[in-house]
Amino acid sequence: MVEIKVEDFNILIDKKEKYIQINDVQEVEKLFLLIKEKYKNYQIDFCYHNNIPPKIALKSIGAILLDDSLEMKLEKRNLIKQTDDGIIKVTKDNFELFAKCHDTKSLNMYWNSKRIFSTLDDWSIFMILANGEIIGYVLTAIWNLEEAEIYALVMPNAMVGITLLLKAVQDAFNRNHKKMLFMVENNTLEHLCSLEVSFKETGFYQSYRITL
Repeated sequence: MVEIKVEDFNILIDKKEKYIQINDVQEVEKLFLLIKEKYKNYQIDFCYHNNIPPKIALKSIGAILLDDSLEMKLEKRNLIKQTDDGIIKVTKDNFELFAKCHDTKSLNMYWNSKRIFSTLDDWSIFMILANGEIIGYVLTAIWNLEEAEIYALVMPNAMVGITLLLKAVQDAFNRNHKKMLFMVENNTLEHLCSLEVSFKETGFYQSYRITL
Protein backbone atom coordinates (compact mmCIF):
# COMPACT_ATOMS: atom_id res chain seq x y z
CA MET A 1 0.00 0.00 0.00
CA VAL A 2 1.41 3.39 -1.06
CA GLU A 3 0.73 6.75 0.58
CA ILE A 4 -0.31 9.36 -1.99
CA LYS A 5 -1.01 13.05 -1.44
CA VAL A 6 -4.20 14.40 -3.02
CA GLU A 7 -4.12 18.17 -2.46
CA ASP A 8 -4.20 18.49 1.35
CA PHE A 9 -5.04 14.83 1.97
CA ASN A 10 -2.80 11.82 2.48
CA ILE A 11 -4.47 8.59 1.40
CA LEU A 12 -3.23 4.99 1.28
CA ILE A 13 -3.74 3.27 -2.06
CA ASP A 14 -3.25 -0.33 -3.13
CA LYS A 15 -3.60 -0.25 -6.92
CA LYS A 16 -3.25 -4.00 -7.30
CA GLU A 17 -6.17 -4.66 -4.97
CA LYS A 18 -8.09 -1.52 -6.05
CA TYR A 19 -8.34 -0.47 -2.42
CA ILE A 20 -8.03 2.91 -0.67
CA GLN A 21 -7.77 3.59 3.06
CA ILE A 22 -8.42 7.12 4.31
CA ASN A 23 -7.70 7.90 7.95
CA ASP A 24 -9.44 10.48 10.17
CA VAL A 25 -10.59 12.79 7.37
CA GLN A 26 -13.37 15.22 8.30
CA GLU A 27 -13.71 16.95 4.91
CA VAL A 28 -15.15 13.83 3.33
CA GLU A 29 -17.17 15.48 0.56
CA LYS A 30 -14.22 17.60 -0.62
CA LEU A 31 -11.89 14.59 -0.83
CA PHE A 32 -14.57 12.44 -2.45
CA LEU A 33 -14.92 14.92 -5.31
CA LEU A 34 -11.16 14.73 -5.90
CA ILE A 35 -10.94 10.94 -6.11
CA LYS A 36 -14.27 9.57 -7.32
CA GLU A 37 -13.49 9.84 -11.04
CA LYS A 38 -9.84 8.80 -10.91
CA TYR A 39 -10.40 5.69 -8.81
CA LYS A 40 -13.52 4.12 -10.29
CA ASN A 41 -14.20 0.52 -9.15
CA TYR A 42 -12.01 1.03 -6.06
CA GLN A 43 -13.18 0.03 -2.61
CA ILE A 44 -12.69 2.89 -0.14
CA ASP A 45 -12.61 2.67 3.65
CA PHE A 46 -12.88 5.87 5.71
CA CYS A 47 -11.30 4.98 9.08
CA TYR A 48 -11.56 6.87 12.38
CA HIS A 49 -9.45 5.94 15.40
CA ASN A 50 -10.44 7.82 18.57
CA ASN A 51 -11.89 10.43 16.22
CA ILE A 52 -15.64 10.97 15.81
CA PRO A 53 -16.64 10.37 12.16
CA PRO A 54 -18.60 13.01 10.18
CA LYS A 55 -21.60 10.69 9.85
CA ILE A 56 -23.82 13.03 7.83
CA ALA A 57 -21.10 13.66 5.24
CA LEU A 58 -20.28 9.95 4.99
CA LYS A 59 -23.96 9.11 4.51
CA SER A 60 -24.27 11.80 1.82
CA ILE A 61 -21.69 10.05 -0.39
CA GLY A 62 -23.23 6.62 0.19
CA ALA A 63 -20.68 5.21 2.63
CA ILE A 64 -22.06 2.63 5.06
CA LEU A 65 -20.85 1.67 8.53
CA LEU A 66 -18.45 -1.26 8.26
CA ASP A 67 -16.84 -1.52 11.68
CA ASP A 68 -17.74 -0.14 15.10
CA SER A 69 -15.20 -1.42 17.61
CA LEU A 70 -13.65 -0.88 20.99
CA GLU A 71 -9.87 -0.80 21.29
CA MET A 72 -8.76 -3.32 23.92
CA LYS A 73 -5.13 -3.55 25.04
CA LEU A 74 -3.09 -5.78 27.32
CA GLU A 75 0.41 -5.06 28.55
CA LYS A 76 3.02 -7.73 29.14
CA ARG A 77 2.99 -7.39 32.91
CA ASN A 78 -0.58 -8.74 32.95
CA LEU A 79 0.36 -12.07 31.37
CA ILE A 80 -1.68 -15.06 32.54
CA LYS A 81 -0.04 -18.45 32.06
CA GLN A 82 -1.79 -21.61 30.83
CA THR A 83 -1.01 -25.01 29.32
CA ASP A 84 -0.92 -25.70 25.58
CA ASP A 85 -3.03 -28.87 25.68
CA GLY A 86 -5.10 -29.28 22.50
CA ILE A 87 -3.80 -26.15 20.79
CA ILE A 88 -2.23 -26.55 17.34
CA LYS A 89 -0.05 -23.99 15.57
CA VAL A 90 -0.93 -23.31 11.93
CA THR A 91 2.01 -23.91 9.57
CA LYS A 92 2.46 -24.35 5.82
CA ASP A 93 1.87 -28.06 6.30
CA ASN A 94 -1.62 -27.72 7.81
CA PHE A 95 -2.55 -24.34 6.33
CA GLU A 96 -5.14 -25.76 3.93
CA LEU A 97 -7.30 -26.85 6.86
CA PHE A 98 -7.12 -23.37 8.38
CA ALA A 99 -7.72 -21.66 5.02
CA LYS A 100 -11.01 -23.45 4.43
CA CYS A 101 -12.30 -22.49 7.86
CA HIS A 102 -11.01 -18.90 7.79
CA ASP A 103 -12.49 -18.07 4.39
CA THR A 104 -15.85 -19.35 5.61
CA LYS A 105 -15.90 -17.90 9.12
CA SER A 106 -14.23 -14.55 8.30
CA LEU A 107 -15.72 -14.07 4.86
CA ASN A 108 -15.58 -10.25 4.78
CA MET A 109 -12.05 -9.86 6.13
CA TYR A 110 -9.48 -8.23 3.82
CA TRP A 111 -6.89 -10.72 5.06
CA ASN A 112 -8.24 -13.83 3.38
CA SER A 113 -6.29 -17.10 3.39
CA LYS A 114 -4.50 -16.32 0.12
CA ARG A 115 -3.13 -13.03 1.40
CA ILE A 116 -2.20 -14.54 4.77
CA PHE A 117 -0.34 -17.44 3.17
CA SER A 118 1.70 -15.08 1.00
CA THR A 119 2.95 -13.34 4.17
CA LEU A 120 2.73 -16.25 6.63
CA ASP A 121 5.81 -15.19 8.60
CA ASP A 122 3.93 -12.03 9.60
CA TRP A 123 1.25 -14.05 11.37
CA SER A 124 0.86 -16.32 14.38
CA ILE A 125 -2.15 -18.62 14.13
CA PHE A 126 -3.44 -21.23 16.57
CA MET A 127 -6.43 -23.55 16.28
CA ILE A 128 -8.34 -26.14 18.27
CA LEU A 129 -9.75 -29.23 16.53
CA ALA A 130 -12.57 -31.64 17.29
CA ASN A 131 -13.01 -34.77 15.15
CA GLY A 132 -10.54 -33.39 12.63
CA GLU A 133 -12.42 -30.11 12.18
CA ILE A 134 -11.50 -26.65 13.45
CA ILE A 135 -13.84 -25.47 16.20
CA GLY A 136 -11.90 -22.30 16.96
CA TYR A 137 -8.85 -20.30 15.95
CA VAL A 138 -7.03 -17.09 16.73
CA LEU A 139 -5.19 -15.02 14.12
CA THR A 140 -2.51 -12.57 15.31
CA ALA A 141 -0.45 -10.11 13.27
CA ILE A 142 3.12 -9.99 14.57
CA TRP A 143 4.81 -7.63 12.09
CA ASN A 144 4.79 -4.73 14.56
CA LEU A 145 7.62 -5.54 16.95
CA GLU A 146 6.18 -3.33 19.69
CA GLU A 147 2.53 -4.37 19.58
CA ALA A 148 0.93 -7.56 18.27
CA GLU A 149 -2.68 -7.37 17.08
CA ILE A 150 -5.38 -10.02 17.10
CA TYR A 151 -7.27 -9.89 13.82
CA ALA A 152 -9.70 -12.75 14.39
CA LEU A 153 -10.94 -14.89 17.26
CA VAL A 154 -13.38 -17.59 16.15
CA MET A 155 -14.93 -19.81 18.81
CA PRO A 156 -18.05 -21.81 19.67
CA ASN A 157 -18.07 -20.66 23.29
CA ALA A 158 -16.24 -18.54 25.84
CA MET A 159 -14.10 -21.40 27.17
CA VAL A 160 -12.53 -22.04 23.75
CA GLY A 161 -12.23 -18.31 23.10
CA ILE A 162 -10.41 -17.62 26.36
CA THR A 163 -8.10 -20.60 25.82
CA LEU A 164 -7.11 -19.36 22.35
CA LEU A 165 -6.79 -15.76 23.49
CA LEU A 166 -4.47 -16.72 26.32
CA LYS A 167 -2.35 -18.73 23.90
CA ALA A 168 -2.10 -15.80 21.49
CA VAL A 169 -1.08 -13.50 24.32
CA GLN A 170 1.56 -15.91 25.61
CA ASP A 171 2.97 -16.38 22.14
CA ALA A 172 3.22 -12.64 21.46
CA PHE A 173 4.87 -11.89 24.79
CA ASN A 174 7.30 -14.76 24.30
CA ARG A 175 8.26 -12.99 21.05
CA ASN A 176 9.01 -9.88 23.15
CA HIS A 177 6.01 -7.86 22.05
CA LYS A 178 5.25 -5.40 24.82
CA LYS A 179 1.52 -5.02 24.16
CA MET A 180 -1.44 -6.81 22.61
CA LEU A 181 -4.21 -5.03 20.68
CA PHE A 182 -7.65 -6.51 20.04
CA MET A 183 -10.45 -4.56 18.33
CA VAL A 184 -13.86 -5.92 19.39
CA GLU A 185 -17.50 -4.96 19.10
CA ASN A 186 -19.10 -3.91 22.37
CA ASN A 187 -20.82 -6.63 24.42
CA THR A 188 -19.90 -9.44 22.04
CA LEU A 189 -18.36 -12.77 23.03
CA GLU A 190 -14.99 -11.48 21.80
CA HIS A 191 -15.36 -8.46 24.09
CA LEU A 192 -16.26 -10.59 27.11
CA CYS A 193 -13.37 -12.99 26.46
CA SER A 194 -10.91 -10.10 26.23
CA LEU A 195 -12.09 -8.77 29.59
CA GLU A 196 -11.62 -12.23 31.14
CA VAL A 197 -8.00 -12.17 29.94
CA SER A 198 -7.52 -8.69 31.53
CA PHE A 199 -7.60 -6.57 28.37
CA LYS A 200 -8.55 -2.96 29.10
CA GLU A 201 -10.59 -0.58 26.96
CA THR A 202 -8.32 2.21 25.66
CA GLY A 203 -10.19 3.75 22.74
CA PHE A 204 -12.60 3.21 19.85
CA TYR A 205 -12.58 2.75 16.08
CA GLN A 206 -15.17 3.17 13.34
CA SER A 207 -14.91 2.69 9.61
CA TYR A 208 -17.23 3.38 6.67
CA ARG A 209 -17.03 1.78 3.22
CA ILE A 210 -18.03 2.73 -0.29
CA THR A 211 -17.23 1.19 -3.67
CA LEU A 212 -16.85 3.66 -6.54
